[in-house]
Amino acid sequence: LGSFIAALYYRGLLENIPTTTIDVLSKTFCESYALASSWKLDEDAIRWYTATALISERMFRSITRLKAGRLDILDNLTDLASRLSHGVTALK
Repeated sequence: LGSFIAALYYRGLLENIPTTTIDVLSKTFCESYALASSWKLDEDAIRWYTATALISERMFRSITRLKAGRLDILDNLTDLASRLSHGVTALK
């Protein structure tokens, strides 16, 4: 889940979609996923894994692949990972 949500935020940053919109999409996705699963989702863990995926997957790929616009969003990815790790999201 964290990797998928990180991909949503990453694409949103590349496409200049407000993070508040991605917050709503992520929350809706998690709510729908929770309805279909037999276990309770751990929102803190999801935020942690999302923040980790933003750094370990998305930032890494932005640096190593050097595609247009990727380096420009590194600060935004760091800020977003920090925000997620501090629980400032709409996932709850």
